[in-house]
Amino acid sequence: MRTRNSTKEYGSVAFLFIATGSYLNLCKKAIISLDKNMINPKRRKIRIHIFTNNPSFFSSLQRLINEDIKIITHKIKNLKWPEATLLRFQIFCEFQKAISENLIIYLDSDMLSISKFSIETLMPGNHNRILFTPHPGYFLHGKLINKVKLILGQKRFRKSCIVTG
Repeated sequence: MRTRNSTKEYGSVAFLFIATGSYLNLCKKAIISLDKNMINPKRRKIRIHIFTNNPSFFSSLQRLINEDIKIITHKIKNLKWPEATLLRFQIFCEFQKAISENLIIYLDSDMLSISKFSIETLMPGNHNRILFTPHPGYFLHGKLINKVKLILGQKRFRKSCIVTG
């Protein structure tokens, strides 16, 4: 069986964050910690997509991080918790044309990277090194909404995706 973990197939990586309101500062700290601790030995294209009500808050962030990482902001309305979390897949689908990377990783805005790690650890095929679990979706008015399998199985969003948080 062929493992899909080559640089050619997974050459670009996107980290997705949602940051509105009080999560703006938390997200900035999370991105700085990611930059500080992430090792990119194959020099993969790394893009950080920030979905935020305040894109200008992140305008100076690009100067603070490694030049291999590109910050891209997307304007959304000011969502409060838990709305921002519950609607994250809807938001990502609305901006799917802007997310062109081969591997997509969602991180909560309050998740800090606390030690060095290689981006290669996150590549599909490295299952013996790291464990991720699919998000089961959520219930709204008794109905299951945004089940990950449904979103990732659609033709329009065929990408490898890791959901954390």
